Amino acid sequence: MTSAIGRFPKIDPHKLCSSCRLTHVIPDLGKPGQKEAWYRLETAKRRLVYSLLDLDVPVLNKLDDSKDGLSFEFLADPDPDGKDAKPVLTGHADGVITINLAEADSAEREKRRIEMNGPYRTVLGHFRHEVGHYYWDRLIRDSDRLADFRALFGDDQKDYQEALKHHYSKGPNPEWQQQYVSAYASVHPWEDGAETWAHYLHTHDVLESAYACGLTLRPRGGE
Repeated sequence: MTSAIGRFPKIDPHKLCSSCRLTHVIPDLGKPGQKEAWYRLETAKRRLVYSLLDLDVPVLNKLDDSKDGLSFEFLADPDPDGKDAKPVLTGHADGVITINLAEADSAEREKRRIEMNGPYRTVLGHFRHEVGHYYWDRLIRDSDRLADFRALFGDDQKDYQEALKHHYSKGPNPEWQQQYVSAYASVHPWEDGAETWAHYLHTHDVLESAYACGLTLRPRGGE
């Protein structure tokens, strides 16, 4: 198992690193707590980028490729008493991944985890899930892999909004534990693909960490 560190160019003309350049919108750092929250989001994103590079996955910046590139926007919810105050929705659209700054707050994230019945909810988990949607667009949607995707995950042409409404009103597929990696994966083939992608990255990270710490199924130096 190799490290992604050696895959960064030794001479980079940019002032910011490959990870930092992916962030195109940051929160208002003058507001209390937002600088610290931004730091936690950047730390998770850096871990994500490391894993993607380690897996030789293409990481393009929208500054370099406006059509197929990737960018991140870290936004805070508006003041509750503000005009037309609408909460920021974490999600992906056309290569832009938006993360609600509140996800960097452990107490708020736990509150939302309980409200949305999501047993696994972490900052890094959000990044891995949303980037899964981005790579579906890049690697699956318009490729010859689409038929295989549909055979494995189901028909992605299924009405997504109706699938979401059904999930939040009726609950997840009652047999999701036998068929999916998470309850949310049972919502729609797109979410199944993104959740599976995220869990693959989880597994890869765990195995790499174990290997780096010398943990093996067979001790080194003997049979």
